[in-house]
Amino acid sequence: MDDFLKNLASLNDDNALLDFCRRKVLHGTPFVFNGNEDAYYSFRKRIADEFEINFHEIFIIGSGKLGFSPHKNKIFDYDSDIDVAIRSLA
Repeated sequence: MDDFLKNLASLNDDNALLDFCRRKVLHGTPFVFNGNEDAYYSFRKRIADEFEINFHEIFIIGSGKLGFSPHKNKIFDYDSDIDVAIRSLA
């Protein structure tokens, strides 16, 4: 968490901030599904089917993605929720 916050604080332009957010917040398998990509796919597909959208439009964000909450300064645990964001033009 400390490295994440230090790297975030060191960014000095909008393009670097956008790249950092894409890489750390949107891209890759979320912490909550670490080592279980099939379950992550199934999770997204189930939501996509329910809302009739493409599964690529579904993201896990927050502590479920990162493994910690930079806002609350707290590590993800069994009491943490999983924040899902849907980005769809539909």
